[in-house]
Amino acid sequence: MPSLLPRRVAFALLAGVATLFAGNHVAARLAFDEGTGLLLAVLVRSSVALLVLVGLWRWQRQRLWLPPGTRRWQLLAGVMVAIQSLCLYSAVARIPVVVALLLMNTFPIQLALLTWALGGPRPTWRAALIMTVILVGLVVVLDVPAWLLAPETLGPEWLTGVAFGLAAASAFACALWITEHHLGEVGSTLRSLLTMLTVLVVMLLGAALQLVPGAWPCRQAPGLGRAWRAGAALQRGLLGAVHQRAAPGHGA
Repeated sequence: MPSLLPRRVAFALLAGVATLFAGNHVAARLAFDEGTGLLLAVLVRSSVALLVLVGLWRWQRQRLWLPPGTRRWQLLAGVMVAIQSLCLYSAVARIPVVVALLLMNTFPIQLALLTWALGGPRPTWRAALIMTVILVGLVVVLDVPAWLLAPETLGPEWLTGVAFGLAAASAFACALWITEHHLGEVGSTLRSLLTMLTVLVVMLLGAALQLVPGAWPCRQAPGLGRAWRAGAALQRGLLGAVHQRAAPGHGA
């Protein structure tokens, strides 16, 4: 059994992760306000995450190998995370960041209900009470009574942003369910790497097929062409590194 981290270190790591998570979406909202496109934001995020994971994977000298029967589940988990990223950034672009993140954080409730619906254990009364308190808090934060009385006061994008936030939580809950029930044998670093690679590919396909209207910034933006070419080169380099490690004789 692996040794546990000291409590202070664990709390510091959790606080750091939470701060980075919140800062990421605050930065995304600032970028959207400056005219950055939705797909470009997700592409930059997934590319940087993939770069870090490739470095970690190579440092750990892990094999690029998936147990039999897990490939389709790994692909589906990556697609779910891609949907989650797109929906969450769509919510951040339309409603306050704090509200979008609160909606996103309903994923534990949705995961518990999804697990129960698919034959897992029923939520305990304590868990049900906690979920009820969370939902009541969301009703207060979203000011649902005011919206029902005068929906025009919250702006035309409010309902759409809330729907995107809840959809992001649903997609993430599905990804977690898949990870817990079908990807337990896959190493965490490799699983995260393949997930972010799938997100990057899905976003590039979405960009090529123009599935998201207005997802790119103005084409006249200074340096956009150079930035796009640099991003494409980075992607090719990352895919090349993964392919090289997957070749025979390169496994650890």
